[in-house]
Formats: sequence, C-alpha cells, structure tokens
Amino acid sequence: MGNAGIDWRRHLHKQRLMIIDTFGSIYGIKTDMENVWYLKKSVDIDTLNDKYIDILRAHKEKWKQLGMFGGRELWGVTISMSDYLNIFGLVPTQKYLELSDLKRATSDVYKKYPAGTNVWVYSGNDTVVLPLIYRKADYVIRTESTIQNGKIRRFLRVLKAPGRRDVPRIEYGVKDWKVVLSEF
Repeated sequence: MGNAGIDWRRHLHKQRLMIIDTFGSIYGIKTDMENVWYLKKSVDIDTLNDKYIDILRAHKEKWKQLGMFGGRELWGVTISMSDYLNIFGLVPTQKYLELSDLKRATSDVYKKYPAGTNVWVYSGNDTVVLPLIYRKADYVIRTESTIQNGKIRRFLRVLKAPGRRDVPRIEYGVKDWKVVLSEF
C-alpha cells in the first residue's frame, strides 16, 4: 500500500483502517500494530466466518463509540480467495463462500451497524470457485497484463456491476509507484 501512495500506518492510527491478518493468524506471524486484528486459534474453514464476524463486531463497536459511521462508506477487501483455495482446498473453500452469505444475512453485526461493500479478490482461473464468486458478488473486476512491443500493458475490466450492461475496459500503468490511466 505504501508503494501505491497510501499511508496505511496513518490510517491504522487514525482508526480509518483495520486489518484482519488471516495469514498471520494461521501461521503464527504477528505484529504489535494498532488496529491489526488476529483470529483466535484454531483457524479452520468451519469457524472462519464466525471469527471474522467477532472481530468485525468488536471493531464496529469501537467505531460506534468514536462516532465514525456518519458520512463514511465502509469497504472490506478479502485476501485472495484463490489463497483460501490453496490453504484449505476446493470443497472447504466452496463451503466457506456458501456460508459467508448466510452468515452475512443473519449476523447482528450487519444489522446493527452499516454493512458496507465487500470486495472478494481472486487471482488465477478455475471452473468452480471463480464462477461461485461471480454469482455471489455485486462487482467483478478482472485485471490482465500482456507484453506488447517490449512494454507491459495492464488492463482492468469491469465484468459485473449493478446497473451496468456494457463492460468497460480501462488501460492503466504504474509510474513512480502510482497508478495512472493510459490513453487509448
């Protein structure tokens, strides 16, 4: 994030950002940083949703006490779901995705506090998990990179978004560690 021009440490300190460190929780790698949360042991696919919800509840209660909900959009971004596939396997990852919708629909944390927009990230290509994410998600964004004439060309394609029928394709690049849109 720092290379993209985002001062994430400042956002953590000012309570605007919180991180649930899934990998650190699974592999026992922890840091002592403010607003970095860890899942309680043991971390398995059957308890993952409930553990995420417990942390979200605690953090949203904190935000409520600080009066931080007014005039803000909430966004949640997952680790790559393809990493879940590598860690837990195909069937458990499918189960997690199916249960996450149910948990989100029934949990008090999403009824008592603003729910926000969740972004599920996926890298790679498969015929089971990716279509499941596509079916469940409101937004699906695909990135692609190619090498043409010795230069890297990067594209972002919005495959699915509420109210959109056309599929915009945006070319972008990285200059001085910042994302810049390219002209067509």
